[in-house]
Amino acid sequence: MTEFLKKCCIHIPQRFIMCGLIFAVYAVCIMDRQAYFQAVRTMVYIATPAEESKSKCPAMIERRHIDAEETKSRFYWDRRVKRAVTQAFYVGFLVSNIPAGCVADHYGGRGLMIVGVLVGSLTTLSLPSLAIRGPTPLLLARLVQGVGQGLVFSSTHSLIAQWAPTSERSRFVGISHSGTGLGWGMGHVLHHVFRDRWQMPFYLIGVMGLLWVLVFYLLSSSNPIQSVYIQDTELQYILNNREGLVVQTLRVRHHIPWKAVFKSLPVWSLLFINWAFNWTHYTMNNQFRYYIISVLRITEDLSQSSTFGESVVLPTSIVFWSIVSDYLVNHEYMSRTFHRKLFGFTCNALMIICLLIIPSAGCSGLTVFSTHVILCYLRGIYYSAMYANPIDLSPRHAGLLMALLNSTGSVAGLFSREIVSVIDTPSDISQWWLVYLWLIALLAVFSPPYLCFGSAEVQSWNTPVRRTMRSIMPSPASHGSDM
Repeated sequence: MTEFLKKCCIHIPQRFIMCGLIFAVYAVCIMDRQAYFQAVRTMVYIATPAEESKSKCPAMIERRHIDAEETKSRFYWDRRVKRAVTQAFYVGFLVSNIPAGCVADHYGGRGLMIVGVLVGSLTTLSLPSLAIRGPTPLLLARLVQGVGQGLVFSSTHSLIAQWAPTSERSRFVGISHSGTGLGWGMGHVLHHVFRDRWQMPFYLIGVMGLLWVLVFYLLSSSNPIQSVYIQDTELQYILNNREGLVVQTLRVRHHIPWKAVFKSLPVWSLLFINWAFNWTHYTMNNQFRYYIISVLRITEDLSQSSTFGESVVLPTSIVFWSIVSDYLVNHEYMSRTFHRKLFGFTCNALMIICLLIIPSAGCSGLTVFSTHVILCYLRGIYYSAMYANPIDLSPRHAGLLMALLNSTGSVAGLFSREIVSVIDTPSDISQWWLVYLWLIALLAVFSPPYLCFGSAEVQSWNTPVRRTMRSIMPSPASHGSDM
């Protein structure tokens, strides 16, 4: 098998294969999440008292009637149960995320990614049967699924730090993360294709995850030195075009500079700007459809058109701007630090304008949808620059730094659902103004520190302190005492 794969893969640059595999794992993981969210929208029925709509917008199309036969197979959950099952995933993600980043930085991310996707895919396959047994088994399964994906999302940046030459860093990160958009779109497509068989997306996505594990196991390695398929010319190109990494043996103790990391202003400013960005990212991803259904009063079927932004515009923007990013830095039009600050801050500033336009547009569906598409495009600019910043700061601890970024994002995702759940009257646009003003305030407060303290230079604590020969060799006095 190895000889056959060598003949097939030897003419393809191995870093391209690794980038494609990471792109695919992002897509599979997001499809896992989408399968659950789409099934919940379809199958979970929560009794809510009928209320008169306070929206001034005319109903575009009358909502379809759900007959008695269709509701027989639905799950009747309390709202708190649905919230707990949904949030269990984020809790599991937070539990495993940071430890996985530390382990991946020391031992390599390949094994963790295999275990994480394997756990997530097997859990996805079991979700339909567990849902029938009740919400408690489903909650535990969602918790396990979150733990599995926590292993994956921090390990990817440890792999990227090893495989991506500095001149290709933004492209490698951007193309990899564009898989999230593909996963988002494919999740919606599978939901529509199998609308009457809600279990099928779980089975298909679970099998896709297992196939990915097989391909990744056969073709991947934690770093280019361990690859059996890489050519010497590509290996030397990668090793000669990396910064902040040295070839180490496992006998070298891997010291994590926790104190230096948490005292680092570039790290804190990155966490702050990412915290603000992810509040907007998760709120618009998860609640924009709820807004247009409640305020614009359109049907659920028509609201699916809002996925165009996340599934097409966002990944296209990520790839385009990641190419532009590397071009600007490699041709010295700007420094890497200036580029990260410009793209990160400008993106968040422009998103503030979009967040003001959406509730101000009232019943203008064209304005609301167009602004949402622009918002997705702007988020692509952020991804292309800021998600490469953990590798800029410390290639040796890229998994840990990305885990910290993922943790701030997961907390934002967890609580973004809570802030929307407090809206008593979803059709009242004045209550939605509170949500949008909250997002604007976060972007306005937590983005400026990155202009002052953000950096794309390798930090001093990235390189471990080497012991001198004097500290290693025994002193003459110690020899004398042993005599």
